Formats: sequence, structure tokens, C-alpha cells
Amino acid sequence: MLIVSILLFQIIETPEIITPSDVRVGMEGFGLSVFMGSKIDTFQVKITGKLPPTATGREIILAELKGDVINEAGVLAGMSGSPVYINGKLLGAVAYSWAFSKKPICGITPFVDMKKGGVSPPLGSYGLTPISPVLNVSGFSPKSYSLLDSLPGNFVISFGQSGGLTLERTPFVPGGVCGVSLITGDGTLSMMGTITEVKGDTIYAFGHPAYGTGISNLPLCEGGVSGYLPSYYHSFKFANPGQVVGTILFDGDSGVKGILKRKPPMVDCKIVVNKRKREYKITEMKNLFPLLMAFLLYSNWVEEMGVYNPVTINGRFDIYTSQGKISLYPVISGDQLQTDIYRWTRGVLLDIQGNRYEGVAIDSMKVNIDVKNVIRKYFVERLQLKKKEFELGEEMTLSVIIDQYRKPDTTVTCGFRVPDEPCELVIMVSGRDEFLSYERERVPLNFEFDDFSEWKNYINDLPSRDQVIFSLYKKGRMVGTKRGELRDIPFSLQSILNGNGNLEARNLFPIYEKQITLKGPVTGVAKETIEVRR
Repeated sequence: MLIVSILLFQIIETPEIITPSDVRVGMEGFGLSVFMGSKIDTFQVKITGKLPPTATGREIILAELKGDVINEAGVLAGMSGSPVYINGKLLGAVAYSWAFSKKPICGITPFVDMKKGGVSPPLGSYGLTPISPVLNVSGFSPKSYSLLDSLPGNFVISFGQSGGLTLERTPFVPGGVCGVSLITGDGTLSMMGTITEVKGDTIYAFGHPAYGTGISNLPLCEGGVSGYLPSYYHSFKFANPGQVVGTILFDGDSGVKGILKRKPPMVDCKIVVNKRKREYKITEMKNLFPLLMAFLLYSNWVEEMGVYNPVTINGRFDIYTSQGKISLYPVISGDQLQTDIYRWTRGVLLDIQGNRYEGVAIDSMKVNIDVKNVIRKYFVERLQLKKKEFELGEEMTLSVIIDQYRKPDTTVTCGFRVPDEPCELVIMVSGRDEFLSYERERVPLNFEFDDFSEWKNYINDLPSRDQVIFSLYKKGRMVGTKRGELRDIPFSLQSILNGNGNLEARNLFPIYEKQITLKGPVTGVAKETIEVRR
């Protein structure tokens, strides 16, 4: 045992590299991996063949594995990255396997390819598939786990008692446990695998993609193993994450490359659902953050409110970006809102990140969702007018009939004064979405912005969805510009200005607007035309 330990220490400290061209069928060696706690165990390796090289020259070495755990469970999920040594030299990482294989045969990614990175994978060759890393999920509702299928990569979910930050961590040496963390805090989400090699502060692991993000800034974490599960279908380790200790710089076809002691960029997120508070840190990676934030809200919702619960929510989302704060106020009502919340959140964050103006980094988020245990929905049904002709400057009261969910109709009124000149007016009463749709059609230039700051101000000034919006439009010649609307202009001037591609001629412009807030989301639209005469 002492001799083996000395040999392992020498290999770990000063490994030489053996290339695929020097490997022959029948050669024997050993590999390193953790199957319990923080102890690095050895297993036997015998080379059985090579797959034909890909067009880019990449080779996969075939080997049969033996050992107490492997003889019982086969090649386990979580072994991805386990280093293999032939004649005391590092060959590469255990990385691929075959479903329902009768023997523990694996595919080894040569370390020379892991150092290069970015080469084409041999996926699909002879049924070869990556050994699934273990996606450790802790602190979230199991009802939300199906959403994780949207994450890139192939993985086995480990949860329940195996979850959480482990206190028994392996050192950062070949054969030790490492992970790529996406979420930390009151819940953790980490893909766990095995370290292949360490050179100074640089580590190589997995032997195949984790999430396949390419150039990355993902959090690198420590880890340990609390046991393993032999299975005819899919054996796997109960691998648990530890603290974040570095940053993954590259996540490609031949494995991941990370650096220790470099702090990864993460987004601070505070979530309050029905006064229940949770705090998290999420990776800043743009292709993952919207999905992960939506997942967090879905999970927090179903954990606090359940899957079926007739409620109305009033939310506040404060999103702090590198270009300033964006505040949104979602209002949703129904009996299964977790899906609505998920889609809305993901869509909003994708819109912010994908805006057409400039790159924006999200620094932090605060979400507060207030819940009322009743469905409240309102639909604008029709307008009620006692007459349609008015005198100059006459005061009028406008009534709108509102259909309420499972309640009698109600009436909302609004008073205003008609203009002091003869004109034709269009009255529109609507919900927020219908109002914005009408305005976009009326003057599209009002929704074109020169920079992110203008777009952000527009978002921050949006009315909320629980408002009935009363709008009064006057019929007359108008030209819309990016700086505003030119109203009541002569026909000749309108014709001239309309020839400018940056201007739009319309025959309606707003003269009055008022919002009345109800207790739930408002939809629908009603219109009437009235005349003002002498």
C-alpha cells in the first residue's frame, strides 16, 4: 500500500504524457477516481482498441476497466475525467461509454486533445456517448426538475439526501472531484465530474463537454462523494459540490479547463414569494442565466404555493444592470401560475440580454411576489354613453362595463372635459397590452429607440397590467417623429413631411389619458366615436 501511495504521489506531482500513437492493444495501467468520501481509489485499465480517428485527427482509446466498485456497478456516471495512466504516464480521461454494455468498456479522451480543446467530438461513432456527469440538485422542489432538461449536456440528476455542500472534499489532484456550479446559496445546482490533471492553478477535467459553452466564465467548485448506486440502467456516484474555488475558462468537446483562485462572475438574486425569502448566486453566462433564473422562480413558487392554487400575484422585479436599473411589475392571475411565471421571467431576461442597442451585464436581481388567494381577472366588455354628441367644453362621464371572473359585472367611470373646438373624438378603454398594441400601430416610431437608455426608460414607464386605461384621441392631421408628434398641422405641411422616411402621417393623436388600478390583470378593449359641435 505504501509503494502504491508513493507511486501515485510521484505521478500526480510530475506526470509524463503518453500519446495515442504509443498505445498498443493489451497494454495495462490504472486509473484514479473517488467512489466514497474524499478517498481517491485506483482501478485497473486494459487497452482493448482504438476507434478510427475523426477528420480532425482525434482518437478515442478503448479500454476495459476493473476494480471492486466497477466490477459491481460498471462505468459510473460521475467518473467523467478519471485519469488513466499507462506505464506511469498520463494517457487521458475516462469519458465515454456504451449503453447496456456487457463489460465495463470505456472510451478515453487523450490528454493531448484535452490540452488542445475545441476539436470535433466523436459522438455517434459506434454508439459512443459521453459518460453522464452527475447534476447535483439541492434545495429545490422536485416538481421543477423537468425544467432542467432544457440545460445543454447529458447528465444524471442526483438529489435528496445527497444534495447540498459537502464538508468532505477531495484535494484538487488527479482523480479528485470537481464540479461546474450554476447556482449556489439557498439551493445548489452543480455538474460533478473528476479531475484529470492539474498544472499549477490550471485544472483539466471531464474529458467531454459539461454544458458545451465553449469559452466560459463558469464557477469551478470542489466536491466529494457520499456513495454510489449500482444500477442495470445507469449506475452513478452521489457526488456533492463544495465551495466555489475558481473559474472554468473553456467547456468544449474534449473536456473542461479551469483555473483556481479566480473569482467567477455571478449574479446576486434575492427572491421573496409570499414573504418567504431566499438568496442565490447564479452564473452570469448569458446563454444560461435566463433559464436558471426562471427555474429558480418556478421552484420557489411550487415549493411555497403548490402546483395548483387559485391566486393573483402582484410582482416587482428590480433588475440591476451595467446600464442602470430596470423595474417591472407583473400582474398574473390563475390557478397554475408556475408555468406563466417561468415563461414571463425567461422572456424578459432574454429581451434585456438580446436588446438591439448594446451589450448589457445583469449584476443583481431582486424579486418580490405578493400573493392573494383568489383569482381576479377583469375584461373590458363595452362602453356606456348617454349620448354621442357634445357641446364645446362640456363635461362628460364615461362608464365602462367590466366583466369580472366569477362575479357580477362592475362599472368603472372616468370624467373628462371635451375640447373647446369642434372635432371628432375616439374613446378607447383597454387593458395595458391592448393599449400598447394600438399605440404601436398608430405611431411605430414612438417604439423605436436610439440607445439602451431610451429603451430602458420606456420599459420603466410602462403601465402595469392591473390598470384600466382610458384614452381620448382627436381626429386630425398629425405627423409622428422620433422626437414626438406634430399635431393639427396643415394638410400641405403634412404631405411634405410625409415624404421624409423618418416621419409618419396619421389622423389620430392623444389628448387625454388616465389609468385606474384594479385588483388583478385587465384585458380587452372597447371603442366609441363621439362628436363635439358648436
